[in-house]
Amino acid sequence: MQISCGINGKGMCPGRADDHTMCFATYGELSDDDGDSIGEEVDHEIVYERGHRFQLLPAAYVQPALRYIVNPSGTGNIANRTVLGAWGGAPF
Repeated sequence: MQISCGINGKGMCPGRADDHTMCFATYGELSDDDGDSIGEEVDHEIVYERGHRFQLLPAAYVQPALRYIVNPSGTGNIANRTVLGAWGGAPF
């Protein structure tokens, strides 16, 4: 089971009307099959994400983001983590 909720606002920064600012939280409950595949008991994972999509051209963007992951892999064997990332998109 997975549940996500958040907010995605467009044009929240002055002079950047096509940009998007977002903040999301996702809860994922892992199945027993996931645990069986790695030989461990699993529970859930939670991801909090904050990002900003810079619209560079009408069809091209770059989106840096910050994620905080609670209970990575759902096993409790990995400490909570902060992850920096970036996505980009452009037509070909």
